[in-house]
Amino acid sequence: MTSKNYKKYYQLMVYCPTCGQYRETSEFSYRNVNAANHIGICNVCDWFRRHESFTIEGWNHDELFDLVEFVLTNPSGVINDFHVSHPSHTLSDIVQTYQKLHIGNKHMSVQCKCEYCGKEIYKSPCIFLNTKNLYCSHDCYKMDKSNHMLKGKDNPQYNRITTNCTYCGKEIEVIPWAYNNTNSYGENHNFCSQDCYWKFRKIHYVGDKAAGRNVEWTPELKEKMRLIILNNGRSSKRFDTHPQLIVNRLLESLKIDYQREYVIKYYAVDNFLTDYNLIIEVMGDYWHGNPLKYNQNRLMNQIQKKTITKDKQKHSYIKNKLGIEILYLWEDDILRRPNMCLELVNLYINSNGYLQNYHSFNYNLENSILNLSSSIINPYQNQQLSEYKSLIA
Repeated sequence: MTSKNYKKYYQLMVYCPTCGQYRETSEFSYRNVNAANHIGICNVCDWFRRHESFTIEGWNHDELFDLVEFVLTNPSGVINDFHVSHPSHTLSDIVQTYQKLHIGNKHMSVQCKCEYCGKEIYKSPCIFLNTKNLYCSHDCYKMDKSNHMLKGKDNPQYNRITTNCTYCGKEIEVIPWAYNNTNSYGENHNFCSQDCYWKFRKIHYVGDKAAGRNVEWTPELKEKMRLIILNNGRSSKRFDTHPQLIVNRLLESLKIDYQREYVIKYYAVDNFLTDYNLIIEVMGDYWHGNPLKYNQNRLMNQIQKKTITKDKQKHSYIKNKLGIEILYLWEDDILRRPNMCLELVNLYINSNGYLQNYHSFNYNLENSILNLSSSIINPYQNQQLSEYKSLIA
């Protein structure tokens, strides 16, 4: 019989002379049924016909026949049902035997309970056999693990060594590595807290033992340390501030290639426009002291003073060494007037880096036309310290 004809075959029961049973047509393959006399070999008998010498230790033929019949005919797909009718075999033994049968296209599950909350769950035979404790969720796994985990000295992997804090003498337990580790002076120190560490360091590492005291700062070593510091700064995500991300998107919308935190000798710039050899700096209002916000009404602090001095040094170096005037986009303008900043960047590029003024707070955008303000504000980095010293608290 063909597959197409078998779908039209309405005989409810078909006789299998091998096992001597009448079975539903769903338990037969269309290849093994003779429609003329309603006789055929069922799937169970057909499986054993194809596996004549199949045996498993501890199982007789009748038990194996029952298990194969259960797998091929049981609609529930839960192997525990077979265990109920065959209690002489353990559930694990039944599951292992099922795996050895390798019956294709028949996937059974095992009903078990969550180790922590007792909820009924269903797992695959492989997970059931190879997992010591079964859980319904990751939360139950974490709760049960914390309850059963041996902690401290009760844990068999506990291998701490008792010693004393080098500074205060308190008895502490440390790992073997810390107990045996020595510094460059051949000394071993262990501390009960960071506070004791810093107090001891303040007293002990002075004079010839002070950090960097015995280091010969050759030009090569200085250059190496300079590059390390700059590269570490470039990789820090703290530079990706909200205003900086907006500027990045502006440049990308204009299809301008740029490099972030581009290193120029002693300094790193925010955006180096590679195709135009120009530089854009994103100026945070607080850190760089926006004169519109920090003036007689709101004084600056010593941190801002140091940043302004560094801005002045960076500008002088790049201007003198590379001949590039930097475009400064200030935070308040980036956040409130992004379109103006976009036009200013366009003007900066189209004029090959030559502008009447290089600070965004001195420009306005009216009717899509970029104009320089009539009253120019001079940033503190362009002034002498004596001019704005009174504005520093």
